[in-house]
Amino acid sequence: DPSFMGNSSGEPRYLEDPLITIEDIKCAADYLMTLSYVDEHNLCLLGIGSGGGYAVNAAMTDYRFSSLATVVGLNIGSSYRKILGRENVRKAIMELSTQRTLQARGGKKLYAESLDGSMGETKEKSFSHTDLIEAIRFHRECEMQHNDPFLLISLSHILGFDSFHMLSELLIQPLLVVVADDETTESYKHGMQLFYMASSEIKNFSVIEGAK
Repeated sequence: DPSFMGNSSGEPRYLEDPLITIEDIKCAADYLMTLSYVDEHNLCLLGIGSGGGYAVNAAMTDYRFSSLATVVGLNIGSSYRKILGRENVRKAIMELSTQRTLQARGGKKLYAESLDGSMGETKEKSFSHTDLIEAIRFHRECEMQHNDPFLLISLSHILGFDSFHMLSELLIQPLLVVVADDETTESYKHGMQLFYMASSEIKNFSVIEGAK
């Protein structure tokens, strides 16, 4: 589990911060480097969904990962910003900033509830942006696929994050991009962007026929 989630430690509970998650990936590599049976020159990194975007960022800033593969990888920050649109992103950040201040003063933390069928309607309705709730719903149902709560101020970290920042300059490892057979999906579009922007000399783009 990432920091703050599930069986992992860390406060505040249920915070998702892309930069911390990327550091978690690198810390996993740190641990693997201490194991005598691990070939440190053949460490492949695989990322799925939004984890694919995190894996891209981790690989481009840690060359211990000798190769990279993504499966329906998503640039999570870009996805949220596209769902919301520029003006709503700014409004959301303003409200999230206010929420952080309230929490710092001892106020109640807000969560997007766990996947229980209702998506925690009561708590979601306490936040004003319907589009933002839809973005959370997309992330929870399609990407995270676990039953932990989701601390709402996580969105302030996600909205300002770009998995592919410096991609063309820094990603040089062999790359495999796997996408579903649907050109209209964000994961397909992001996969194409990743494939063409990467400076990897060896790279492949694989479409799983019939997969949606």
